[in-house]
Amino acid sequence: MNTIKKILIFKIIGQYRNLKEKYKHDGFFYFENPKSEINRIGSGLLYKSEEILPINWDNVKGKSLYQIYREINQNNFYFYKNINGKSYKTRPKK
Repeated sequence: MNTIKKILIFKIIGQYRNLKEKYKHDGFFYFENPKSEINRIGSGLLYKSEEILPINWDNVKGKSLYQIYREINQNNFYFYKNINGKSYKTRPKK
């Protein structure tokens, strides 16, 4: 794993932790337009669409990491929030 990839992974995990605290949400953050097969992040791990097990960070290509980083920075994601027992799709302000 090269240095740039490590920095991107570190930044993505840091942003995930900040989002968890900001929105008080412990579940998944789903990406609006998943360019790659990766469609969500949860617990600091990436997940492919329609799969339960997380992807190993070493198997993710640099371009995909950059797209994920950009999606998070531009607030192109959503998450489900429980309000009075119902799940609502919630998007952050852009």
